Amino acid sequence: MTIDNMKVYYSGNSDSQHRNGVGIILDEYATHKDQEEIGKFYEELTQAIGTSKSRDIIIIMGDFNAKIGEGSEGDLIGPFGLGTRNERGDLLSQFCQENNLSITNTFLKLPKRRLYTWKSPRDCNEEVCRNQIDFILINKRYKNSIHGVKTYPGADIFSDHKLLVAKFHVKLKAIQKKQEKDYINTTILRDPLTKQKTSEEINKELVRIKNNQTEDIDGKWEPIKDTLNNACKNTMATKHDNMKKKWMTEKILQLMEQRRILKNRDESEYKRLHAEIQKETRRAKEEWYKEQCSEIESYETRHDSFNLHKKVKDLAGLNKKKSTSLLLDKNDKIIPDVKGKLDRWTEYVKELFEDTRKDQKFYDNMIGERGPSILKEEILHVINKSKTGKAPGPDKIPNDILKLIGIDHIDIFAALSDEIAGIKVNGLNINNVRFADDTALLAGNLKDLQLLLDKVAEKSEEFGLTLNRLAGSRRVSQLPAPDYAAAVNSAARCCAAPHRRYYRPPAASTAAAAR
Repeated sequence: MTIDNMKVYYSGNSDSQHRNGVGIILDEYATHKDQEEIGKFYEELTQAIGTSKSRDIIIIMGDFNAKIGEGSEGDLIGPFGLGTRNERGDLLSQFCQENNLSITNTFLKLPKRRLYTWKSPRDCNEEVCRNQIDFILINKRYKNSIHGVKTYPGADIFSDHKLLVAKFHVKLKAIQKKQEKDYINTTILRDPLTKQKTSEEINKELVRIKNNQTEDIDGKWEPIKDTLNNACKNTMATKHDNMKKKWMTEKILQLMEQRRILKNRDESEYKRLHAEIQKETRRAKEEWYKEQCSEIESYETRHDSFNLHKKVKDLAGLNKKKSTSLLLDKNDKIIPDVKGKLDRWTEYVKELFEDTRKDQKFYDNMIGERGPSILKEEILHVINKSKTGKAPGPDKIPNDILKLIGIDHIDIFAALSDEIAGIKVNGLNINNVRFADDTALLAGNLKDLQLLLDKVAEKSEEFGLTLNRLAGSRRVSQLPAPDYAAAVNSAARCCAAPHRRYYRPPAASTAAAAR
């Protein structure tokens, strides 16, 4: 098609904008215009470039009837031009500077016969008159995509210009759109009616599952998991990952999306939505702060000073922990390089977990024993003690949902826990772990504490259990005053306490005593 005496060739969509395609504009008489018209021609080109996006590839090529000449100019004009610059060359250079375009056939060092693009009729052996007036321009962002530019003087073309060829190879990076993650908005359960409705839905479905039990463990767990997940999706709205503020609601996000669509389209409706968003924001903030204050009051009523002060610090923004990346070696010198830090931590961990005890004896009579069944009360205790508002695991079931399960259906989880295969530790199949590996015994004096420890050891041996022995015998030790547990926790976080400038791993003997 023809627009303003210029031929336009394009490929792309059939709509009026022809997006996602390629366009070529030809102006056959651009080089034959006078100085004033040439300036207007460059202005029109500048306007056309302004309509493109920064990621678009812009290539302008043809006969500019301008001589750039030798010598580089910034990073847009290379040093390997031909001849001497003229007035039109200055206009072309200014045009390239304004639009951030590179003249590609001035960056490669080639013989002059590969540089000139036009030979004058006066050209002869006595008077050589060959000029470089054809150029290929490309936006600076894609300058490295040009792998070669040269002329072919012997090409069979019906023109007094020489064929100018550029090798163009671009590898576009695939833009990966970030997938929005949806989470269950458990704060809705603070509403008593919603909480009751969700609990009834879950327990009603668990009754059906309890009457249709299968033998397969996965067959038992999958219906339970689907029931809990469906209850979350049906009753509670999803919380999008783009909720940067804790008081943000789904309604505000929807209004913001509507406002975004109306931008520069309907000014009056845009202002109305903006006012409504501000109103909803104030209301959401007020409700959120009321909920936080109610939670603080509940901690105060229960005399829970730890969570009370923690909540107050969270609201005040004072709960941010300071950390440092500086690490000291055994000689109290700063370790600057990453390799040195890794070596120091490797050395520290080896010392910390070095086991000098004798080989422990495992009893053969324990192999194959499953131990007592998991009690219903144990599972109920764990569910009630779990914290709310925490991130769910791989099954995407938050703790808040587990708390809605009725007492009559806890036995389903108890039976399922008994059938779990467990883990293997030194050849033993363990599926019933109720205790940690460390047990604290308290007594009035050291003598009574030693007697108590001996009794625990005797009873443990009756059931095939052994106690860790330090230095070959059971002994009661009295730890010094320093807080070794705090030192171990600090080492595990790889950071210093807020009041310390540098961090040095504790001695291995100190950490071992804390264990």
